[in-house]
Amino acid sequence: MSESKIDWNALALPKVKAGQQPKTKDRATRGRQLKTTERSSKSEVRRLDRYCRFPRCGCSKKGYALAVAHLEHKGMGGNPKGDRSEIARMILVCAPRHRENPVSLDRGTVRLTPLTDAGTRGPCTWAVHVPSLKLKLASPWPGMQVEWMLLAIETAQHVFEPFTPEQLEVLNFLKGMKR
Repeated sequence: MSESKIDWNALALPKVKAGQQPKTKDRATRGRQLKTTERSSKSEVRRLDRYCRFPRCGCSKKGYALAVAHLEHKGMGGNPKGDRSEIARMILVCAPRHRENPVSLDRGTVRLTPLTDAGTRGPCTWAVHVPSLKLKLASPWPGMQVEWMLLAIETAQHVFEPFTPEQLEVLNFLKGMKR
């Protein structure tokens, strides 16, 4: 009986830079490489953002964990292009703003929109679904119900345009909101 040798070099995963997609045809290997790529991309987003990007969040004082959120949630169409885990399509937010709170990105009650081709590495806008707030806000147009409210516009990462009194009212309400 001949001794079979395993080529361990053939089983090694190629190194992939953060934000790049591995090139392979084997589904199992590709899945492992995608997870490795996503992990390295997430650590790069954590390094770049450093703290929660949601405006006036206050999560660091409350000791909330931070989480890397994708612009497109996996449950909203999967990842057919393989670009979901690019650094420009991820952002660092606290766990309540990611998915734990009724007003969060994963629940679809908070919207994040990048303003440049740099994606989330550049300035973004933040909007909130007003009916999900359960907060009585005066409509700027009498007789009209506002569905979405612009909360903040970044001019650069973590730098926001001045807030209106209405935006501050909502942001302070969200800051005090329990999980």
